[in-house]
Amino acid sequence: MAGMARWRTLWAALALLILTLGGLLSGYQLLFALWMTAYPKVNNAEWATRFYERLAITAAIGICWISLAIWTFRRKPNSN
Repeated sequence: MAGMARWRTLWAALALLILTLGGLLSGYQLLFALWMTAYPKVNNAEWATRFYERLAITAAIGICWISLAIWTFRRKPNSN
């Protein structure tokens, strides 16, 4: 059973890395959409919709990241 817990912790750490990279990319897209809503020569309603979509995606990634980080760090390390 200790080997299985080690694999779960390893996969959780890998998922945290992927979620971190996804969060950084999503944050960049979120800021770009925010910037485009202030640009006068574009359709502001379209960019506002994109902004709110990316805000929801960024929030979902953040919730997943926080819950996985809490699960990972609450796991007891093996004494072996």
